[in-house]
Amino acid sequence: MAVPNALVAGAARQAGNPQGRATIMRALGAVAPSLTARDLPLVSTFLTKVLGDEDEGVRDAAMNGGKEMIELHGAEHVQQLLGVYEGYFDRQANNNSAGAAAQSQASSDNVRQGVVVFLGALACHLDKEDPKIRQILSRLVAVLSTPSEAVQRSVANCLPSLMPALNDEERRALVDSLLAQVTAGEGYGDRRGAAIGLAGAVKGMGIGSLKGFGVMDAIKAAVEDKKNPDAREGAVMAFEQLCLRLGRLFEPYVIHVLPMLLVCFGDQSVNVREATISAARAVMGQLSAQGVKLVLPALMNGLEDKAWRTKQGSVQLLGAMSACAPKQLGACLPQIVPRLSETLIDTHPKVVEAATWALKAIGEVIRNPEIQALSSYLLGAIAKPAELTLPCLEVLLETTFVNTVDAPSLALIVPVLSRGLRDRKADLKKKAAKIAGNMCALVADAKDMSPYIPLLLPDIQKALVDPSPEVRATAAAALASLVRGMGGIDEHFAELIPWLTETLQSDGPMTERSGAAQGLAECLAVLGAEHFEAMLPEILAGCHHPAPYVREGHLTLLRFLPLALGQLFEAHLQEALAEVLTGLADSDEPVRDAALGAGRVFVEEFSHSAQSLDLLLPSIEDGISSENWRIRQSAVELLGSMMFRIAGASGKVHVEGGSDDEGVSTEAQGRALSGSLGENRHNDLLAAVYALRSDPTAVVRNAAMHIWKTVVSNTPRTLRAILPRLMERLIAGLSAHNDDRRTTASRCLGELVRKLGERVLPEVFPILRGGLESGGPETREGVCLGLAEVLAAARKDQLAPYYADVVPVIRDALCDPEESVRNAAGSAFDAMFRHGGADTAADIVPALLAKLDTDPVALEGLKQVLRAQPKILASVLPKLASPPINAARAGTLGALAEVAGAALPPHLSLLFPPLLVAMGSGDPEESTAAAAAAAAVIRAVPEEAHYLLLPEIVNGVTDSVTAAERAAAAALCAVFAKEAPCFDAKDDVPQIIDVLFELFIDPDEAAMTAAWTALGEVMGCVAKEDQARFLPDVRKAVDTAREKVRRQDKSAREILIPALCLPKGLAPIVQVYLQGVLSGKHAEDRESAAEGLREAVLSTTTAAIKPHVIPITGPLIRILGDKYPGAVKSAILGALAVMIDKGGLALKPFVPQLQTTFVKCLSDPARAVRQRAAAALGRLMTLQPRVDPLVGDLLTGLKGAADRGVKEAMLRAVSGVFAHAGKGVGLANVARAREEVGALVAAAGDEGTRGAASLALAHIATWLTEEERGVLIDELSADRAGVDGEEREGRAAVLSAMARTSPELLLAAHAAPALNGLAKAAKDDRVPCRCAAARGLARLAVASAAQSGPACPYLPKLLPVLSRLLRDNGSEVREAAAGALKRLTKEHPEAVAPHLGSFVPALADMAVGDRSKEARHYADRALRHALQIYDVPNGLEMAQAVLKAGGDANAARGRLTDVVLRRLKGLPDESDDEEGGTWATLAADQDDDDEVVLGD
Repeated sequence: MAVPNALVAGAARQAGNPQGRATIMRALGAVAPSLTARDLPLVSTFLTKVLGDEDEGVRDAAMNGGKEMIELHGAEHVQQLLGVYEGYFDRQANNNSAGAAAQSQASSDNVRQGVVVFLGALACHLDKEDPKIRQILSRLVAVLSTPSEAVQRSVANCLPSLMPALNDEERRALVDSLLAQVTAGEGYGDRRGAAIGLAGAVKGMGIGSLKGFGVMDAIKAAVEDKKNPDAREGAVMAFEQLCLRLGRLFEPYVIHVLPMLLVCFGDQSVNVREATISAARAVMGQLSAQGVKLVLPALMNGLEDKAWRTKQGSVQLLGAMSACAPKQLGACLPQIVPRLSETLIDTHPKVVEAATWALKAIGEVIRNPEIQALSSYLLGAIAKPAELTLPCLEVLLETTFVNTVDAPSLALIVPVLSRGLRDRKADLKKKAAKIAGNMCALVADAKDMSPYIPLLLPDIQKALVDPSPEVRATAAAALASLVRGMGGIDEHFAELIPWLTETLQSDGPMTERSGAAQGLAECLAVLGAEHFEAMLPEILAGCHHPAPYVREGHLTLLRFLPLALGQLFEAHLQEALAEVLTGLADSDEPVRDAALGAGRVFVEEFSHSAQSLDLLLPSIEDGISSENWRIRQSAVELLGSMMFRIAGASGKVHVEGGSDDEGVSTEAQGRALSGSLGENRHNDLLAAVYALRSDPTAVVRNAAMHIWKTVVSNTPRTLRAILPRLMERLIAGLSAHNDDRRTTASRCLGELVRKLGERVLPEVFPILRGGLESGGPETREGVCLGLAEVLAAARKDQLAPYYADVVPVIRDALCDPEESVRNAAGSAFDAMFRHGGADTAADIVPALLAKLDTDPVALEGLKQVLRAQPKILASVLPKLASPPINAARAGTLGALAEVAGAALPPHLSLLFPPLLVAMGSGDPEESTAAAAAAAAVIRAVPEEAHYLLLPEIVNGVTDSVTAAERAAAAALCAVFAKEAPCFDAKDDVPQIIDVLFELFIDPDEAAMTAAWTALGEVMGCVAKEDQARFLPDVRKAVDTAREKVRRQDKSAREILIPALCLPKGLAPIVQVYLQGVLSGKHAEDRESAAEGLREAVLSTTTAAIKPHVIPITGPLIRILGDKYPGAVKSAILGALAVMIDKGGLALKPFVPQLQTTFVKCLSDPARAVRQRAAAALGRLMTLQPRVDPLVGDLLTGLKGAADRGVKEAMLRAVSGVFAHAGKGVGLANVARAREEVGALVAAAGDEGTRGAASLALAHIATWLTEEERGVLIDELSADRAGVDGEEREGRAAVLSAMARTSPELLLAAHAAPALNGLAKAAKDDRVPCRCAAARGLARLAVASAAQSGPACPYLPKLLPVLSRLLRDNGSEVREAAAGALKRLTKEHPEAVAPHLGSFVPALADMAVGDRSKEARHYADRALRHALQIYDVPNGLEMAQAVLKAGGDANAARGRLTDVVLRRLKGLPDESDDEEGGTWATLAADQDDDDEVVLGD
């Protein structure tokens, strides 16, 4: 008891010393194990009083001491201690009720808190069944209403240990009472204490109680209670306390709590909002890494919500995550800060305010002092990126970091860097990239940077392909720093190298490939030698990729690798330089530029030592001698860069104008070059540079000139020093295989001659002569080129001493076996001719002409002479072109023509006549050689001489005497079209068509065939789509040829052009017609093309047209299906009709299409189309085995046709079908056709329909049996009452048509009724009846005369009737009768001779006095044939004998005087007796072809 008492007394003495009191309290705790039962009440009471001490340290020491005492002695003395603490509460209650002066509120709260803690700790030692536990629990729950959070928390700490003593009903009652207090407590302290107590009770009962007792549902309902803000506030505080008490056990419920918190953030009550903020901090502070992953998506989605309050709540929750543990905070900040940055530009100020607060909250947890000082800059840059990003980056660059950068710092820095990298300004991007590259060096652990690599890497990659080189360079360095800082290619950079490689090979802007190359080089430098060497083969292979942009990218990478790798790259310098030199020859300029840039870097980095020079110079020297000028150019530039570097010259000074001897170098620079390179190598390089000053390529010359002026101070002295080396190089160049090297050497030699003059010539000529005599072909060629340059460079007076030696050299070289040597010798001759003129030609040309017959190479030499000096042709040609021309001379002429050029046209009239004669000779060798020579002349004539060339060829066709010459000239027309450079299809083809068609009817088959072949080749030179323009020329030529053929044989039934009757005869011109039909610009053009095609087909044979059937017919059918004018369709139908006649069975595959097309055209609006379609349909029946269905369709269509024109066309189609159907029509259709068409004959209301129906019925009648036909004729001939005039016209027309279509049938079985019917019609009062009778009677007379001749029984009866019709009042009747007699007298003059008296007088009256011109026309010709007044010497005498007294036609003598007879004798012959009105188509269209319609 002594020790505790002493300590208590000591505490009293330390009243003014809190530290002393605290020490005593700790001492009291230390002696707690030694306390006895008697000490416990005193110590407990004493500690209770000390709990009200004003010093927190003293209170904490007293609290700890009391808990230590209860822990040690509570189980044994629980009742004794329980009385002490319960007594405190009893006294407290009594004091309050008595109104005694109370302690200060703070002191009272502290004491109550401590006593509650002691009481709760003591309750742990009670038995679970002890009723005191429930009393203590009740007392503790009651204390929760104390408006002190410290007391409330102490109570909550005690509750978990007491919960196991309660049963389920007691627990539920406790939870319900606490929930009620939480939502309905009177004051804030009541609700908060209840929330704290609820959390403590739940912790004691276990996490399952949340669901078991409906805690979460009750809290949720309170949150959703819109009418009670206190309930919502209490519910939110319950969330907060549950999260604090349960820690991570509560984490699964957090995802369900967040939506409620988001709603409460926007609550109208300030208290609710403040409670929500506090709850959010509590929730976020307890989250684990997994919890953060669960929470973040919901919060991020909240930022997208349309309601601003939800946005605001999400932002505040995100800001509350600053309370997370450092590890969790570092993991979530990379996602949070960028989204908060975006929210700063929200339209609602509350959301912006919340975002600003959230960012500040995050900034407050930064531990890095440097970043803390800069937080205002960082936050400002995030809030106003456009304005404050640059100042922020500048401050960051100026800051010296002593401490490492933590995760929150990175969260604020990285968005600023990302914004800077995405800015348009290059300076901003460069600064951001520089800071980004340094970030890895500032963090303590590279893992802190890991979350930010996915954010920074895309922006750095974008900066890597920026147009600005500085930005690309900084970005590449930053990228390498990140890779180095992160320890190499980890999971964040797994796609980096593939992306760089892909971008390096992309077909995008050059800057993208350059940036990728720079970035890849920097990364390879970081990754080390092993990675680089593994990738090097792929890099070198990419330099040969087919795509130019890939090659450019890899060569650009070679440019950056030395800069990044340094000496590590030197081991691979040679193989890299080989690829660079290859790239210098690339055809793509960007690739060459990239290769040149790489080469310059190689020279810049590796030209410091002899070892490096030994690696560089061999490749550069090889490049200088390359065959590719681009490689030479780049190699020269690289050599210049290296020499400039060694000499210490910039190479940027260009000397304009002045002499080549002037330069900017100094002697010291020359010594520096000799010292570094060595004297011999220095001279070799200078010799190479001097030679390249004469390179054929201007850019190479300019580059070499620049180097020479920069590194040579005195040109004459340097030339003397390097002359031996230079001559060795020039001689080697003259004998090189490469043209450019030989040209360079020869030009350089010429320059040497100009510079050194007489000093060098004595040395040069012996070298050249020796090379020509003893060297190989390449050496001889090089020597001749060099000689040409020397001759061109030297003056005449300088060459005079060597003239006699040079001319033989040139003459021999012109006859060298090698063509290349002769070409070079020609150049030498040209140079020599400029000095010697005619003397040179006199010394060389005669010798070559003399060798022509003995040395075949002499001709080649002569060609070189003419190529050099074409004017010499005038002295050579007369001898060679004098006839006769043999094969050798023809070959010589052809060879010389190839090189004569502009000198040739004046001599064309001298060349072509003998060549045509030679071409037509019987000697095959001579003919072939002459043809080759003529072709060479045609090819050699320049365009401007076109006006001279074509007339010579055309004249060869028209003026040639022999057929062989004409054939040769025709062949030259084809050569002209195919090979002449001056050939102009538009102007020349019409002339060629005209002249070749003259030979299409040539009597000589070889000439005709040659013309046909030539025209095919000429038209083959014209594009298919352009051939239609020559349609008028072809039609004109065909018409002319047809007319000539007709005149040659006027009696021929067909007019055939011989050339078009060859196999595939239409081949040369068929495309002209087809293109005109298919692509004519105007309807008239298409119509003309179709008509021309019809004419051409008529001019050929079936065998010749057969190959063209398909190519012609198909397009014509397609055109008919389109909408074109009637004239076009009519012309095409005419062409198709002729194709059916000529093509025969070859058209059988087209029969269905043609039939469908023709039937469709029967309903066309244009009458000409309908008529021709009907005629063509009839012709088609010869190829159609199934005619019966068509007949039925036509009859059905005829019955339903309303339009008279369509009905007429269908009737004509029926006529054609029955005329050509063979045996394909069934009896039923014949009977149907007879009935329906017969009805139309009687009922036709117009002349056209009646005529067509009559013709159709006449053709149908041929299919009837003899009996049926007799019945029909009897009906037509019967004289019945009541028949009107139109029906009588129809009957007469039918009889006339039957006489025309089948006169033999009528005469054989139906002569009497037919003749009676026609005789009756001849007396009818209607003109059409009499006209029809005249035609019908004449047809029957012709047929009868053909059968019986002069003994014809019907002529005595028919001729008087026709004679009477000659005197008819109707002019049409007279014309018809005269025309009928004309045909009869022409075809059977011997049959009508006995009956002249019966009709000649009437003809005479008509011929002399008829008013109708047509009637007189036919009367004249009928008399001419009847009296046999032909174009023979005794024709007039024969007519006079017939007309004399006692003659058969004496009655006509008064009219037919000798004058009239002479006129009749002078009438022209007629080849077509069907032309004219008399034998027209029986009421058909005047434009119709009667024979086509009728099928004759």
